[in-house]
Amino acid sequence: KHRQTVLCFIFLVLTTSCLRTVIRNKDWRSREYLLRAGLMTLPHNAKMHYNFANFLRDSGRPELAKSHYRNALKLWPTYASAHNNLGTLITNKEEAEKHFLLAIRYFAEHVNAHYNLG
Repeated sequence: KHRQTVLCFIFLVLTTSCLRTVIRNKDWRSREYLLRAGLMTLPHNAKMHYNFANFLRDSGRPELAKSHYRNALKLWPTYASAHNNLGTLITNKEEAEKHFLLAIRYFAEHVNAHYNLG
């Protein structure tokens, strides 16, 4: 009796794990699906917003990218790379410069921020 219970439990755990793997594999079908799934799981994670913003920028969607960089900065105001990348998308020279300077303030060796500021 005890052996049957243990085997039944093991079967249930394995079946559940397999189903979860199949469901999670759908998230890996593209970079966008994976990042969206990450945002659904961790909506208050600055790095998730930053990574999704990078994807949006690379996909030619700068307005949405700016929104996610700003979300990242709301969650982590000293995130130097988010300031730098947001600055590259902002057309207003003074505002862009502000973000490059903030990136340097929070990480003095941020090479890209120095380059972009120049």
